[in-house]
Amino acid sequence: MTRRIESGDQSAVGDDSPSVSDSPSVSDSPTVSDTRSESVSGRQPESLSGNHSESGDHSESGDHSELRDQPLSGDEPVDRHARSARSFDGAAEIYDASRPDYPAEAVAWMLPEGARRVLDLGAGTGKLTKALADRGLDVVAVDPSPQMLDVLARRAPGVRPVVAGAEDLPLDDASVDVVTVAQAWHWVDPIAASAEAARVLVPGGTLSLVWNIRDEGVEWLRRFGEIAGSERSFRDLGEDPVVGAQFGAFERAAFPWSRSMTREQVLDLVRSRSWFLTADEQRRREMIRDISRLVDDASSDGTVQMAYVTEVFRTRTAH
Repeated sequence: MTRRIESGDQSAVGDDSPSVSDSPSVSDSPTVSDTRSESVSGRQPESLSGNHSESGDHSESGDHSELRDQPLSGDEPVDRHARSARSFDGAAEIYDASRPDYPAEAVAWMLPEGARRVLDLGAGTGKLTKALADRGLDVVAVDPSPQMLDVLARRAPGVRPVVAGAEDLPLDDASVDVVTVAQAWHWVDPIAASAEAARVLVPGGTLSLVWNIRDEGVEWLRRFGEIAGSERSFRDLGEDPVVGAQFGAFERAAFPWSRSMTREQVLDLVRSRSWFLTADEQRRREMIRDISRLVDDASSDGTVQMAYVTEVFRTRTAH
């Protein structure tokens, strides 16, 4: 069960999920520009953004708090950030199997009333993409990793996967109603990515950012963070994500929820994180050992409750 906690003016965008039958029809699907797009089997860009020069990512929300993964802090070397971003390529299957989905209420809250055409940016293996497609929406999924998009294509076969970075989107101007970004905004250059998102959105279109964040108010998860990397959310930091001047003020909502996980599932979650994938072998062994002990101590029936807060931020283009 989830419970929504909201702040800010919520009147601008309806809370209900769009009904396919009731929503106004849109004749044009999002158009992918042939001259700028790459197939899933195309070359591998170096990072999600393609440009991680002091991008302005400012907080450590964790794996983009499961935030994909740890956002760039102000003093983190650029090469380390880019290396972390590329680390997911070899772990696409375990990433897909271990990462959490998004509560239906949170997905509904991300979508403006009547939205039909969606760009899922930094789509990864399609955790959010499939939820969008299952609502009958016309979705284009963009990610720089062909390996991730290969998994997405199996998960959501009706979605068009496109290999591209956030700062150079292969879509036409004003071609989508909403841009969604799940566990990925901290990996991009937010100013350049904002300009591109605003370009492909219709006037008044919506940019929705979402992160699943472990609730470290739970004692065993606080200890988990001490062992394998803590998560600090934007809400905890009292900050909003950075976006360009093309967008207005954020509306915010939070959805607490949990899922039951076995020890091996928790360990797979650890194995899917950038700070594990980029660690040396000794540090990896230590993490697996310590997390295994922690889960065994916290479990009474072979499972633990992994508590999350799904944080959603939505804003509209200012014009």
